[in-house]
Amino acid sequence: MCNAGLIPERTADPGRAFHLWSSDGAVILTTNRTDAAGTLAGARDVFGPRLFVCRSPSATSASATAGGLTGFGPVAQAVSGHGSVDFQLHIDGYLEFGNCYPDLVFVLSRRQAAAGGEWFLVDGQRLLDAIAGDPTRRALSRFLWEVQLEPHRATGVGPGGSGKPAGGGRPAASRTCGGRLTVRRHPHQRLADGASPGSDNRRHLAAWAEISARAARVAPRFVLHPGELLCLDNYRVFHGRLPCTGSGRTVHKLWAWTDMSFGLPCPGDLNRGGQVESIAEPSR
Repeated sequence: MCNAGLIPERTADPGRAFHLWSSDGAVILTTNRTDAAGTLAGARDVFGPRLFVCRSPSATSASATAGGLTGFGPVAQAVSGHGSVDFQLHIDGYLEFGNCYPDLVFVLSRRQAAAGGEWFLVDGQRLLDAIAGDPTRRALSRFLWEVQLEPHRATGVGPGGSGKPAGGGRPAASRTCGGRLTVRRHPHQRLADGASPGSDNRRHLAAWAEISARAARVAPRFVLHPGELLCLDNYRVFHGRLPCTGSGRTVHKLWAWTDMSFGLPCPGDLNRGGQVESIAEPSR
């Protein structure tokens, strides 16, 4: 299997950042800000009017119209949490929003821990290409493009923490109406209710989990320094991070939806729960 891990290139130029994001699926924009509002400012610098809906720790609810489509504007929800929740390889928002999960994720580093906390990224597009190019994995490739999967967790899932799984109903790999590739990997993926529960499908789902986990184990690690904004294509790149030691690290995380997404979430779903976080990690 190919090495699908990547370390994003760094740049202080928002225009170059957009081109690097388009080609690589991830980029780090170096900024001179570490406040929560700087996360949204950096996102707007890179993506401009393509941003339709955001969840920011510091923005306020508004209505706006962009590009002929109605947007909800920036929506505020600040959450302070303790503990590390991003260790396993995953995409963001999949459990909460199903098919309408955010297509962009931004993480701004405010403070580093004394040690640890390294990030790792896996390019789902490269994984798909490697699987498709392996004659022994043709059945797995068909599974990834054809068999519907859903996010699932026993509690605390669904829009607004309803406790119900958000509807998925798409294969691991698919394309938007505009042709944008989307690849989904999450520890809670399961076969959709309408999918055949045959042993082959269960085996292929387990193989997909193992292949992506193996890619995560060998992916290069990198540190996000204060003032650096990680911009992720949440439709293409999976991410995770290692535990911290020493003083707690703080990051601001922003979820966003653009004109390139599957669709926009309901305003009520955005106003509930804690989908965007300012995370302060404790010492270990």
